[in-house]
Amino acid sequence: MKNIGLFGGTFDPIHYGHLEIAKCFLEKCNLEKCIFIPAKVSPFKTEEERMFSDEERFEQVKKAIKDNAQFEISDYEIFNDKNEVSYSIDTIRFFHNKFKKANLFFLIGTDQALHFEKWKDYSEILKLVRIAIANRPEKITLEEKNYINRIFNNSAIWLNNDIFPITSTEIRKRINKDF
Repeated sequence: MKNIGLFGGTFDPIHYGHLEIAKCFLEKCNLEKCIFIPAKVSPFKTEEERMFSDEERFEQVKKAIKDNAQFEISDYEIFNDKNEVSYSIDTIRFFHNKFKKANLFFLIGTDQALHFEKWKDYSEILKLVRIAIANRPEKITLEEKNYINRIFNNSAIWLNNDIFPITSTEIRKRINKDF
């Protein structure tokens, strides 16, 4: 049975840290491929926070991953007409139906894991995919890590990836500051 990874995000912009996390995701979860899924609108972010258009973000991700044969891109969320907001459960259901005989892994960051119980249909997500958690530049406490482990019944896969010391938010701030 194939192992397929799903890596969603706004990727506004995509950067080296995303690519390194995806490589770690491939290795740690023994994935055949990692599918990057740029979000149309995250339920946790506002439209004003975005720097690049949907089309620009899609093309940036496409260019960034082109040299790795195990990386793919999906336009499911970004060009999906039926939903303005990109809910992970809808995306996971789509890929679950598309890859019926595969083991699906869904990558989130520690920041998202801390608030996972607020996600739409989070308990169904846990039935359809294995969660993999990537370290983010923002440090979490031991208490927060224990809380995350409880949310996922100690079944989440911790990537223990190296931290790339910048986020897309910081990149946008630096770009805006220079203009």
